[in-house]
Amino acid sequence: MDLQLAPLILDTRRGKRENIANLLLLLAAILAVLVIIYQNTCSFAKVSGDSMMDTVHHDDIVFCTTMGRLRRGDIVTAEVSDEKAIIKRIVAVGGDRVVFVTTGDGAAPYNETVQLYLDTGDGFKRVDEPYIDDGYMTEYGFSSQDVYGTGCLFVGDIQDVTDEYIITVAKGEFLLLGDNRDISLDSRSYGLFAEDDILGKVTKIISQDSGWYNIIDTIYLSDL
Repeated sequence: MDLQLAPLILDTRRGKRENIANLLLLLAAILAVLVIIYQNTCSFAKVSGDSMMDTVHHDDIVFCTTMGRLRRGDIVTAEVSDEKAIIKRIVAVGGDRVVFVTTGDGAAPYNETVQLYLDTGDGFKRVDEPYIDDGYMTEYGFSSQDVYGTGCLFVGDIQDVTDEYIITVAKGEFLLLGDNRDISLDSRSYGLFAEDDILGKVTKIISQDSGWYNIIDTIYLSDL
């Protein structure tokens, strides 16, 4: 009886080993696919500089993904050249029109308030930007920037704005600005960014606070 059962026991053990081997191969294949997906859709980057304060700080680590639609308010990383990438916020997308309105005359000391107005299809409206320090921009941040070819700020009632002050964002383009507007080099100097220039959308910020690292969700303002 024992001799008759021996082949069956051997076959059972062999079958278990084959099942385990097949399972390991399947897990390895799944892991390989996940690694490929991660490499093509996700990345980490360490931030250098203060142009996105107080949202993102120097030495913060950001987690980026290439998945999902890009929206106003998203924080993204973008390529300026082969050697340089920047982290900024999308303030306008394709089809939007942008005007920077100042209460001053553009003269030193550049301390007048600058307001961002967007026309997303139903007329110009002022954008509330709580992520900017003190909630507003100053002329100082525009003093050495090209403002995408206009080189000037509009003074007066937004209803009276003329075409020379309007930045029109074409389909597939984005206007990027840093949250720390006074020191940020962004679309005001580099111009509009094409979709191919966007490296990834920031979904998590790993920020150091009192010696501990905290993972923070990015601020999305889809109602801009």
